[in-house]
Amino acid sequence: MERRVFGCSEFSDIVFNSSLAIIEKLLDYVVQDQFDEVKDNMKDSNRVFKIGLYANESKRCLDIMVEVFENDDVY
Repeated sequence: MERRVFGCSEFSDIVFNSSLAIIEKLLDYVVQDQFDEVKDNMKDSNRVFKIGLYANESKRCLDIMVEVFENDDVY
């Protein structure tokens, strides 16, 4: 499957590592943003994040949407 989709294992490793780096930066950004908000409000919160990644083919970009739930009961 690796050869069929990516052509070789080296290219599949590059795609995997690049994708992982993008997701890591996204999660760091979301968590830091929410941490700053909780710190400003001086309350402890157990938040649940719902993150959607959507390929927008017409604009050739990746749309990212984040929903924040104050607790897992609502979700």
